[in-house]
Amino acid sequence: MKKLLTMAFIMLIGIGLIFSQSITVTLPNGGENWDLGSTHNVTWTSSGVSGNVGIKLFRNGSSLGYIAQNIPVSAGTYSWEIEDIIGVGPISAGANYQIQVKQSGVAGDMSDGNFTICLPSSPPPPTASITVTLPNGGENWTLGSTHDITWTSSGVSGNVGIKLFQNGSSLGYIAQNIPVSAGTYSWKIEDIIGAGPISAGVNYQIQVKKSGAAGDLSNGNFTISNPTTPSLHFYHELHVAKPHSITVTNPNRGRDLPYLNRMTILWRSKNLTNKIKISLTNDRHLSKVIVKDLDPGRISYDWRVGKVLYGFVRRGSGLRIKVEEQGTGVYDESDRPFSIIKERHVDLSCRIAGHSSSDHGRVAVIRVKIRVNNIGREILRNVPVRISIISYGTPGPVKTKTIREVTYRGDSYEYSVNFSFRFHRSRRANRRRELERTATVVVDPDDTFRDRNRRNNRSVYDFVF
Repeated sequence: MKKLLTMAFIMLIGIGLIFSQSITVTLPNGGENWDLGSTHNVTWTSSGVSGNVGIKLFRNGSSLGYIAQNIPVSAGTYSWEIEDIIGVGPISAGANYQIQVKQSGVAGDMSDGNFTICLPSSPPPPTASITVTLPNGGENWTLGSTHDITWTSSGVSGNVGIKLFQNGSSLGYIAQNIPVSAGTYSWKIEDIIGAGPISAGVNYQIQVKKSGAAGDLSNGNFTISNPTTPSLHFYHELHVAKPHSITVTNPNRGRDLPYLNRMTILWRSKNLTNKIKISLTNDRHLSKVIVKDLDPGRISYDWRVGKVLYGFVRRGSGLRIKVEEQGTGVYDESDRPFSIIKERHVDLSCRIAGHSSSDHGRVAVIRVKIRVNNIGREILRNVPVRISIISYGTPGPVKTKTIREVTYRGDSYEYSVNFSFRFHRSRRANRRRELERTATVVVDPDDTFRDRNRRNNRSVYDFVF
């Protein structure tokens, strides 16, 4: 009888432990509208559950597959970029989606209601327009000199013609079949096509126009004057004029920039007087304006990576930032091309497991054991790890080694690094126990992989040799 009671008691405890384990999905939980390609947090609560969980996507009650695996249940959240199902492929827009968070052998939980995955909305198409920006009133240009005619356009493609007006009447074309996307034309003030030489005078205006579409005329009049012999005073001004210059300082290292993250474009400038324009360019004739008409005194701009004046560009490589002074031709580009990549979210940590040592005559060999962990959702390769050992009691600089070809096996990698130290000739330095050392490990010192928790993950280990 006592044995039966004991067995029943043990069974009741086991059943209680099983039923005390639970996972509850809290987001999405019904009614949400999430865009394809956007990033949202999947969240849950748990009780009595340890280890890792998997996150599945369901539609109309049927499982489509995992969107994430091996996520610590204690995290309670997972940042989901709505793109692919593991081993299946892209996710489609539609309704009646649910999320399930589940651990093998433990009852999971599914969203209480359905949510919707939508196609990303596009910005409305810009109104077709052309705006002349130079000359725009008050300029005095000399016959035979060369000046830039500039304009901006929106929603216009193809070619434009450039006309010269005086006192409101068209004198004819000074240029035809110019790509509207160029935004500029270098004009040597000489002839009108089919009409002959231009005369010096006042009340001139420029019109940039596409056939069959409305163009734009300079807001004010400018003057074309006869060339004159420069005075000595003019030559003096010419020689002491301060040069304009721009130097892009960031991005300038050729590193990857995560798509839609924010970064600061930086530049140095001297003696700028006109507005500043920033563009995204590459060697294949890409030229997308990011922003224009910035104050000439500006030296920075907060950029959402991939955002341009009218929409977004796709992820890619070989890209540069171009900062220019509008209307003068003064500009500079990033020294090294960079890439726009999908955002990487990883959790890196490191520890120093210990050390061993050996003494070969007057040379000590120290072996330090390092372990680097990646708790993220992707396998990382070529992650830089910098190891240094400071030795107190021996001469010479800090010993440093940098390993850049670390390939993770699973979610961690463990390896050993050897350092050699030569002893002093003094009696005190020959006593091994008096040589104190500090080993330091820094994972990803340049923050290339964007650890979501910490930057330049650092582990320090003190020991006495």
